[in-house]
Amino acid sequence: MLIVVGALLGGCSVLAVVGFAASVVSPSQSPRSPLALPTVTVSPLATAAPSQPTASAPATVEQFVDETVTVPDVRGLDGAEARDRLQEMGFYVIGHEAINGKTVVMASLWQVVGQSPAPGERVPISQPITLKVNRFKPTPKPTPTQHVQHDENRDTFRQVKPTRKPDPEPKPETDPRHGTCAEANAHGLGPYVRGIDPEYDWYQDRDGDGRVCEPR
Repeated sequence: MLIVVGALLGGCSVLAVVGFAASVVSPSQSPRSPLALPTVTVSPLATAAPSQPTASAPATVEQFVDETVTVPDVRGLDGAEARDRLQEMGFYVIGHEAINGKTVVMASLWQVVGQSPAPGERVPISQPITLKVNRFKPTPKPTPTQHVQHDENRDTFRQVKPTRKPDPEPKPETDPRHGTCAEANAHGLGPYVRGIDPEYDWYQDRDGDGRVCEPR
């Protein structure tokens, strides 16, 4: 009878075969000698060498170059236009500060009255730019039929209706009628011609020459 025993000892694989024999003796047979056990050779397992970490290349660090530019003069522009012009120059930190302390919501409704740093200075593009602004005052646009009059006591404008000159009185189509030509002549009127002046029919043409109220 053979028994196989396997074990892992100290990184080595051990395989052993243990055998023994029992002799069976029959009445007609003589006892046999014990069986010879085979020889087992044990070889150690090959162990892998630990891997070494691979050295990585050093990381490249980019350095930021802060360019220096001249601050433009944006006074007089509205806040939005001034901001766009500064951004075109490379500035990206731009703020609006109202001189009355209010919050600037729409920069286009405010006018730049000051700036820091001052115009003409050379500063890095990372330099914050502060624009001091004032609210635009709307100017009323007069219509063709209205006039705008400025009130010196108040900073407001009021509309004044234009004055219309009265139409001249129409001249009468005829001279005032008088009782006689003498009265008409006394008022500087006459003479009147038949067929031309309607006043001719008011008076008597005594000599029949077609003219009445002739001054004498």
